[in-house]
Amino acid sequence: MPYHLDTNICAASMKGVASVQDKMRAHVNELFISAIVLGELYCVALRSQRVEKNLETLTEFVAGVEVVPFDVMAPRSSRTTPGIFSTSKDWH
Repeated sequence: MPYHLDTNICAASMKGVASVQDKMRAHVNELFISAIVLGELYCVALRSQRVEKNLETLTEFVAGVEVVPFDVMAPRSSRTTPGIFSTSKDWH
């Protein structure tokens, strides 16, 4: 089953939260983020005190997920059907 991760889950993984990283490893070929989430992650990295390090971490993270476009029709796609969105409550 595909998992469309939210920004908080991505951030937790990049910060090294073991429970999140364990679940991501268990679903390694089923992880997706939207272009919106990617934009939010870049925004956070670029505003941080460790820009270069955080951009490096983000680049490594993105290599392990598929980034999908997000437009007005995205919520109707099979990758974003109810029950597939993964939020902080689901992964901690």
